[in-house]
Amino acid sequence: MRRFFLIMLFALFTIGITVYYFRVPLTLTIGKQILTEEQGLLECLEWSVDSWDRLAVERLCWRSEAVSVEISNATFDGDHFQVASMMVTHQHTQTDNTTEVVHSPAPLELDLPEGMPSFEVEALTVSSPLLAEPLNLSVMQKGDFAFAISGDVEADVTLSDTQLRAALKLSSPVIQTLLQQAELPVTVSELAGTLESTFDGQAVSMDILLSSLLVYPSAQCQPVVQVNGAISGQWDLTSSSGKLDLSQLPVEVNTAGCELLFAQVPKPWLDSLWSKQWQVRIAEPVTFNTQMVGLAKLSVHGVNEASSATLSELEYQVGGQQLRGKLRISHQSDELNQLDAQADFLLADTQLDSRGSAVIEVSQAPAEMPLDWQNLALQGQFSLAGNIAEQLTLHTTIQPQANSVSLKEIRLDNLSGTLSTSTVLAVTADNKSAEYTPFKQVKWELETQAERYQAGSIQGRSLALSGQGDVNGQLETTMKADIRVGSFKHDEFRGKDLNQHLAFTGQWQPEGPLGELTGSATIELLAHPQLVLRDVVLQSEGSVAGSEQLTLDHRLTLDNLELQLTHRLEAGLMPFTLTLAEHGLGALQPLASQFVPKLKIEQGLINAKVSGELTRQIFDFQLNVDDAAFLYEHHYVSELDLPVKGKWHAGELIIESSP
Repeated sequence: MRRFFLIMLFALFTIGITVYYFRVPLTLTIGKQILTEEQGLLECLEWSVDSWDRLAVERLCWRSEAVSVEISNATFDGDHFQVASMMVTHQHTQTDNTTEVVHSPAPLELDLPEGMPSFEVEALTVSSPLLAEPLNLSVMQKGDFAFAISGDVEADVTLSDTQLRAALKLSSPVIQTLLQQAELPVTVSELAGTLESTFDGQAVSMDILLSSLLVYPSAQCQPVVQVNGAISGQWDLTSSSGKLDLSQLPVEVNTAGCELLFAQVPKPWLDSLWSKQWQVRIAEPVTFNTQMVGLAKLSVHGVNEASSATLSELEYQVGGQQLRGKLRISHQSDELNQLDAQADFLLADTQLDSRGSAVIEVSQAPAEMPLDWQNLALQGQFSLAGNIAEQLTLHTTIQPQANSVSLKEIRLDNLSGTLSTSTVLAVTADNKSAEYTPFKQVKWELETQAERYQAGSIQGRSLALSGQGDVNGQLETTMKADIRVGSFKHDEFRGKDLNQHLAFTGQWQPEGPLGELTGSATIELLAHPQLVLRDVVLQSEGSVAGSEQLTLDHRLTLDNLELQLTHRLEAGLMPFTLTLAEHGLGALQPLASQFVPKLKIEQGLINAKVSGELTRQIFDFQLNVDDAAFLYEHHYVSELDLPVKGKWHAGELIIESSP
């Protein structure tokens, strides 16, 4: 019996020695048999008995299709698993997009075992194509299924039967690295706070405590955004919907120094409109699902409480690439009494449709402006539509009203009007018209009226101006204007019913306009205590070539009398010629009767010509009266020939002697 016992003991010992000696290949073989293809492949396992109660794992390698894990220098004593080094490598995998996997969210029920040994990894390296650099971490277990992660990521993770909780510090080095690599338009500094999330199998909840400064680097100004508050959010896996509550996240924007961007705005307006501190608020939660993101209201207020902007009813449809919303800008102050502009917009893919209106009321202009007014009110509407990648069309209508408007020596009282424009904008960079202008076509129409007006020493009532124009991308231009004056007065001169029409057809060039000018004017009455003219007609035509070349011909018709004036502007000089073609002397009878009532012109011919240069005040003139006959009371003169020739040079009148 004793001999049999010794033989069995020796056999068991021999088997034990053999199994231990071949422990590595045996363990690998068993592991490969136990693990399925979906569970991965055990590629290496080197272990030994370190002491009677502890195992040492020198190396363990496991690989699946997406992840490979390698553990080095680990020990296990039944209560604690200590890992000196662990490497986890994530790899891109090819997935079959034709196979749709449907997951039904369900409450988390893990049934975690009790008395699990503790776990610690001194050096964990995580590599992935999704990461610019590998993450260097360490993991320590603080309690049952509660772990503390430090290194590039600083976080706490807790797992229970029904929940997974994680708390991430935003000051983690990996967060700072990601922000630097993101190439954001702002510089993020002093980022601090925590991100806490909870997952229960059906929903993910998130709470963020955030503190940070954002600086927008610019050569002209550097606004600073300060964020300090809390964010909470939730994503429901059952309904595939969520919300984000930003109501407890106040955002302060410091724009000190940025007012220099608006140096052309009058200082009283700028001081009132522009605040050095702005506050951004989102009072209602942002809602979203797999098809839509919605924002009920985002408001921006200046700390002076005078200016505000609101973005509301913002909705983005993911599937249709559609964005819609409403924008409103408001301001109210003593300097700029009221500003209220609002617009609705819809962007579907690249098609934009936006419409809006604006109201501006300003009782008085700032002192530094050359233009002055009293109680100015502007009402306007606009629409902007088209393809944002090709062409947009902008329509505007502006209706101004003012008790008075004045500019230098010009003053208009009770002014009102309407200005309508239509602009086709060339958006594409390869559009040939963009070489000249950013638009393809601009059309405008103007209607304005003033109850009273004054221009220097001229004043009157009922002034109306109407006009229209068309400019294309090559700056080819057509403009027309009509001026109507009910009455006017200048010293002892007075008149009524002046109607004038002007037209220009040509092209705008860098050196100035190039084209043809036409015009006409009629005056029903032009009166002086010693002279009254009725039904005066003036016809004009000419051409313009640049800012210093102008040629115009005028034809003045008064009763049976016709005068023609030709003048030019070239090289700073203004040569002219005034011609009275040969007329019967009787054409002067209406004018002569007003000066000499008893004079009666019987017969005769008259012609005259004046030529010279206006800027230097140099004129030459000649007047010819042939075979004239006059009756003055009982005196009769006949066969009168009166040639007159002379000049005006250097302020001196010179009459040449008759032959």
